[in-house]
Amino acid sequence: MQLMEKIYKIAEAKGITLIELDYWNENEAAKKFYERQGFSKRSEFAFREV
Repeated sequence: MQLMEKIYKIAEAKGITLIELDYWNENEAAKKFYERQGFSKRSEFAFREV
């Protein structure tokens, strides 16, 4: 959590108003962690291997 707080402070100091990140869909731990950090889902990506 200290790392995330540092990221938020750097973003604020630089005038950044949106942080975007991604994680594997199956990574439930990451999903829960980012939700607790206040992140919300805005979009989804779909992929197909060929």
